[in-house]
Amino acid sequence: PPPKGGDARGGARGGRGVATRALPEMLFSIGTVAVLPLYGMMLGAPKSALCKRTMSSVVPFVVLGGLYVVAACCSLRSPGAREVLAAFTAAAAGTEGSFVGHALTLLSGFMATSETAASAWLHLLALDLFVARHVYLDAAAVPGLPATHSLVLCCMFGPCGFLAHTLTKAAWGSKWWPPAWWARRRAAAAAR
Repeated sequence: PPPKGGDARGGARGGRGVATRALPEMLFSIGTVAVLPLYGMMLGAPKSALCKRTMSSVVPFVVLGGLYVVAACCSLRSPGAREVLAAFTAAAAGTEGSFVGHALTLLSGFMATSETAASAWLHLLALDLFVARHVYLDAAAVPGLPATHSLVLCCMFGPCGFLAHTLTKAAWGSKWWPPAWWARRRAAAAAR
């Protein structure tokens, strides 16, 4: 039987603790599923009016931002956050050694919680989507500029996708690109 005044884990909050622990997983899942249709539109129907309108909108970022704020609040309530804050304030006050000296150890402990992992994941999803949106809109402004490879990279590796797009755009504007075979292929596809 559960201890008096608590739940089976010995907590004093009863069912509220379970809901608090389920929240990061729910935020993680909602955020992950929310970006999939956006990448699907950019990759599968980049010229559709719905894709252009959606990716020009701030709504996806407001939704991801809201999810991130909730996840960040959850992670700031975790014991790891209190340890990092205590070490930082002690170092700032000069009562303890350098914060930088053991910051990585403290941060890795802080990042090991589901609350902080969900917060970091939502942060990455929002930033990668923001980079993908830039790549998509920038490629749409240059007729024929390929962007699929860059958008695929943006999905999980935003900076790599941005770099791929920047290099592709630079090559696209040079004298030697696109090669003759590419131009013939594009012309044949346009004629169909």
